[in-house]
Amino acid sequence: MRIELMLAGALCAMGGAHLLWAATTQEFQNQKVAVTEETLAPGESETLTGAHPSVVVYFAGDRAELKYTNGAVHQETIRRGETLNEPARAGKLVNTGMRPLQLVRVAFLTAGNAEMWGMQGLPPIAVLQLV
Repeated sequence: MRIELMLAGALCAMGGAHLLWAATTQEFQNQKVAVTEETLAPGESETLTGAHPSVVVYFAGDRAELKYTNGAVHQETIRRGETLNEPARAGKLVNTGMRPLQLVRVAFLTAGNAEMWGMQGLPPIAVLQLV
């Protein structure tokens, strides 16, 4: 009986530790973007269901795998500050590493704008005035 209680306690503790890693916190949202901070435990995955593309910035972790809905698989070696462009309804993100995967996702909530900005970061209607 005592061994069974110890085993049950250990399993509860391990399950609780897993829940400490699995976290998603919404940091900001307006009409155009939603920003979430996420942590995936080793082996944990999340399904990417957004109707519009998003950008991910990695903060910690060592490896991840993006399984696209068309069957393609993209292996990612994580480096702090690295970004990943995720298409709409991309598929599934899996933490295949040994460390928790920490990231910030900027999900775009609109279809966007077809306007193309120049390489200098200025809109096409900007006029440079020399004084």
